[in-house]
Amino acid sequence: MPSLPTLQPLDLYRRTLACLVLAVSCLGGGGL
Repeated sequence: MPSLPTLQPLDLYRRTLACLVLAVSCLGGGGL
């Protein structure tokens, strides 16, 4: 149910940011 359409882009942004931070942390900590 599209109750809060304003929360959709926010959730997507948070997910993308979390994934990016996780990738950078993994690369910076273990890879490089």
